[in-house]
Amino acid sequence: MGVVTLGIFIYTLDSGMVGIGFPALIEAFDSDASTVVWVMNAFFATSVALLLTAAWFSDVFGRKRLFIAGLVLFLLALSGISFSPNIGVLLMFRVLQAAGGSLILANGNAIATQSFTAAERGKAMGIIGASIGLGLGLGPWLGGTLLDALDWRALFWTRIPLGVVGIALAAVVLAPDRGLGKRVQMDYLGPVALCAALVTALLAINLSGRLGADHPIVWGLAAGLPFLIALVISVERRAPRPVLDLALFSNRVFSVSQASQILHYIPSGMMTFLGAFFLLDGLELSATSAGLVLTMFPLVRVVGSPASGIISDRLGTRWPTTLGMAVMGIGFLSLYWVGPGTSMWLVAAALALAGIGAAVWEAPNTADIMGSVNPDRLSAASASLAVGRQIALSSGFALGGAVYALREAYYAERVASDQAIASAFNEAMLLAAVILFAGTAVTYMRGRV
Repeated sequence: MGVVTLGIFIYTLDSGMVGIGFPALIEAFDSDASTVVWVMNAFFATSVALLLTAAWFSDVFGRKRLFIAGLVLFLLALSGISFSPNIGVLLMFRVLQAAGGSLILANGNAIATQSFTAAERGKAMGIIGASIGLGLGLGPWLGGTLLDALDWRALFWTRIPLGVVGIALAAVVLAPDRGLGKRVQMDYLGPVALCAALVTALLAINLSGRLGADHPIVWGLAAGLPFLIALVISVERRAPRPVLDLALFSNRVFSVSQASQILHYIPSGMMTFLGAFFLLDGLELSATSAGLVLTMFPLVRVVGSPASGIISDRLGTRWPTTLGMAVMGIGFLSLYWVGPGTSMWLVAAALALAGIGAAVWEAPNTADIMGSVNPDRLSAASASLAVGRQIALSSGFALGGAVYALREAYYAERVASDQAIASAFNEAMLLAAVILFAGTAVTYMRGRV
């Protein structure tokens, strides 16, 4: 279990560390926010394409060897990113990094689930949630500290030594497994169709902020999206062993929990992308101080997620998930009223409240997803869990960036620069809160579990 949490921790450090580095990347490569956002979106889009394929390979060929292979690829990519001379090369290595991350995530929850009994599954998911919270929580603070002391390259190469330790431990500690022990026809078209649909959606959202929602290119992308979604469904229904098992969604608990996860992580992605801009450019904090504030949102999961998992094992999952989503929405809603003169500690308090809600929601929702499938499809469920998170986060990045770009441009002609940044951030957080309150209603619909 410890090896799995270490691997997931190394992976989840990425979002926080890279997120706080967006302004630095814009300066280093003489770029803009709409381009730099693809440092994250290229990573997430690739992950979506490969996560389900990685799950298929793991179910068939064994989880240990592919978990280790994922760590190796991840570290090789970090090395390449650290020496990237331009944004194009960096994006190519981000794709390789996503391939390694896909193998880590596709196997992490499955290995953890195998290590605990059904009665203790909530505890296992709570520990996983804590490692996610620790990685996401330390990421902004660690990234900000490294930016103040070194440069943007340190956001990547500093994780390599920890990854080497993870590879060594995984080789020694994880029990070997042989997978299903038989060959199954590979689903090649499913991941390609799914990736095409996601990239189309992200481009439509991203370009709506740059070109306007009424631009012909945006309309063209939006018009093509339903056909790509239909293609995904058609391909996966015909595949003998699909990478995206649509049959899983016939289970009410699984489908509602997945919907809840998406409505949880879209606002999280919006905050991850926009928080650094507001704190660095709106409040004019140092990178270290901005990272410390952003840390408050995920870090409370370190304590809250395991406790929530234990409670849900005893009391059920419906009320903890519903209450957690609502509390997170209140925390984000409070950010609608922050501005250039707001104390950084008030912003930190609002993020901590949102983080408490996330901690209460995380473990029982994950336990519902993983507990609703048969043992031979645990890797597929684990990958579906990660895919839902990646789609939601990348959508949150794109949506947050589009709203921010549109509203910041509007306010820039009317008020001072710092107030324009704050006002655009306020409206994006209001939208995030609305999404979370909608998620609260959806989460309640799972029924008694």
